[in-house]
Amino acid sequence: MTLSRKGAESRTRGRKVRSTGTKVRPHAGRSREPRADLEQQLEACRRDLAEAQEHLTEALEQQTATSEVLRVISSSPGELQAVFNAMLANATRLCEASYGLMLLCEGDAFRSAAVHGPLPPAFVERWRTGTLFRPDPDIPAFRAAQTRQTVQVADLRTTPAYLRGDPFPVSGADVAGI
Repeated sequence: MTLSRKGAESRTRGRKVRSTGTKVRPHAGRSREPRADLEQQLEACRRDLAEAQEHLTEALEQQTATSEVLRVISSSPGELQAVFNAMLANATRLCEASYGLMLLCEGDAFRSAAVHGPLPPAFVERWRTGTLFRPDPDIPAFRAAQTRQTVQVADLRTTPAYLRGDPFPVSGADVAGI
């Protein structure tokens, strides 16, 4: 091929220039994806984005809760009750629970450290006292603490500890409605 413009000097000065083969060619083995496939990909991307936003929101809530607890710790040095109350309030909120009970483990016994949420006064008074108690090993919450495994119970009133009259599950089921 020869390149030239009338009245203009060409860089090739009338010499022949070879083609480099830069013609537009369709991609081998690739064809345009149908619209439905693209819409499915877009929906998958939207789901992934929503999931990522949910994880980000959850992480922010956890950081906020941690910040609140640290603020309580710094504003009341030596005041553990305020710290326990803040920890339990934030844990209850993060878990989207309606109430919570924090127990401290002392050897093979437990002591109530904090109570949070709309629990009946009789239950709160029973377990707020800080009295040391040794739980029945059949109580689901304490079995979970010992084994560090999740324990799910459909009805607390059917557990062996409740049927034997242990005060913890009895007050939980009959007084607090757990």
